[in-house]
Amino acid sequence: MITRKILIGSVPLGAGQPVRLQTMTNTATVDVNATVHQIERIVASSADYVRITVQGQKELTALRLIKEELRKKASSIPLIADIHFNPALALACCGVADKVRINPGNFAEKNDDRELQVKKLAEACKQNNTVLRIGSNHGSLSRRIVDKYGDTAEGMAESVLEYLHLFRKYKFENIVVSMKASDTRMMVYATRLLAIKMADAGFDYPFHLGVTEAGEGEDGRIRSAAGIAALLLDGIGDTIRVSLTEPPENEIPVAAKLVRFFPVNHSLPLNNVVAFNRRETKRFGIIGGQQMPVVISSQPVEPERKQNPDLILQNNIFLSSDEKNRYLFYDTAPATDIQSIALVKITVPQQPQDIASPGDVAVIDFSGIDFYSARNFLEKNYRNNNIPVILKKEYAENDIESFQLRSAGEFGALLMDGWCDGIWLENKNIPHDKVIETAFGILQACRLRMSRTEYISCPTCGRTLFDIQKVVSEVKIATAHLTGLKIAVMGCIVNGPGEMADADYGYVGAGSRKVWLYKKGKVVLKDVDEQDALNRLIDLIKESGEWKE
Repeated sequence: MITRKILIGSVPLGAGQPVRLQTMTNTATVDVNATVHQIERIVASSADYVRITVQGQKELTALRLIKEELRKKASSIPLIADIHFNPALALACCGVADKVRINPGNFAEKNDDRELQVKKLAEACKQNNTVLRIGSNHGSLSRRIVDKYGDTAEGMAESVLEYLHLFRKYKFENIVVSMKASDTRMMVYATRLLAIKMADAGFDYPFHLGVTEAGEGEDGRIRSAAGIAALLLDGIGDTIRVSLTEPPENEIPVAAKLVRFFPVNHSLPLNNVVAFNRRETKRFGIIGGQQMPVVISSQPVEPERKQNPDLILQNNIFLSSDEKNRYLFYDTAPATDIQSIALVKITVPQQPQDIASPGDVAVIDFSGIDFYSARNFLEKNYRNNNIPVILKKEYAENDIESFQLRSAGEFGALLMDGWCDGIWLENKNIPHDKVIETAFGILQACRLRMSRTEYISCPTCGRTLFDIQKVVSEVKIATAHLTGLKIAVMGCIVNGPGEMADADYGYVGAGSRKVWLYKKGKVVLKDVDEQDALNRLIDLIKESGEWKE
């Protein structure tokens, strides 16, 4: 989507500018020295912008001092103030911060007050040359929006559109928009829907992309890539943040890889897939027919491996891991014979052409083919039939992170559009256990197959009052042997309870060294001492009958 150019500090955004990289500090904002030092590390990692939480007047005073210290050190990185619940504070940040982020879900709820606050903020932004981001979070939609649209992608999009129309009324349009959720599909569909609605209304504001509460380590990277890359490949995205539960400077190199691996073409037509609709296919053994997507490999089953593929290719025969199912597989086949063959690999051609479909299952190999050619080939040849499709690609990455980002980005984008019968990843330079783990991780990130416990954790900010990285690690160690659960570890109550609404269990910071524990979105234990919270969480899982030794 082609967007307008906006100047944030001295760094332009939109209108064909490079996709900008940003992160958020996780120090206490009032600790000026610690925050300045962290921002210096962030700048050294090549960030374009940095966001800082501002909860009240003390933090606003600190923000002024932080800006002064950075300017003394000749750092001109634009600063973004993150505001929740407090319209007056958003006004006060104009002129101090280069950009202010507000959440339409908690900015101003009363109709009369909302328009008045928008008018005041529009005037303050114009007077101080301050940019505004209107950032919707799936976990903190207003009750008014949820009652009207439900907890949906449409609700997220409408919550932002309402504010865009108000700001246009008061002639302020230096705006950036964002749709964030921990659910990758929700984030992708809401952003696509907003882009369509904005185009219809004549809005061309730049997009900020990010999967919130993505987590840490490999899972956080896979989940972020699946969501962010799907939109970059759609031609949407002007700035991105990879939200990892790690030091913020760790996010920038990952974001830089995503931008490099998935260069955005803003001239592409908008993708109109705005809700999950799995392609309907016939059933062939354990493949297709609305069964869970299979994972295929050319490597043998290893009993000690945590996750083994569903089908193993051996001597042109697919064997299921329990060897109960056997399917003959043809690596190549003449076009004249293809309809009498059950399983055959079809290599996506360099030039578009019609190819006959096999009788039962097509393994679509797009190794060495660009993503758009592969997607166009699938749409032209398979969208309107019921042949199950296995997506296959061989990569040649030399490091695990690059392989996971590339594969999660490409496969995630196709899975989001309903190509869900199975995936087959190969990379000879990566340990095969990691290749298989990545395949399962991509399916889980796209919410298609839960094969292990899923962890949602926020990237932390100045609102977090405990060592969330340490807690996430401890929770993972204690619960990693469980399967099929979704456990959230959240730093505070701003977005935490909402973003983990569909989690089975939640651990949320609720003050100095205090924790609230949740089950199925409802708080069940309040003000638990931090040192005892993990044990109480385990007890809660045991009491619910979901614990396994």
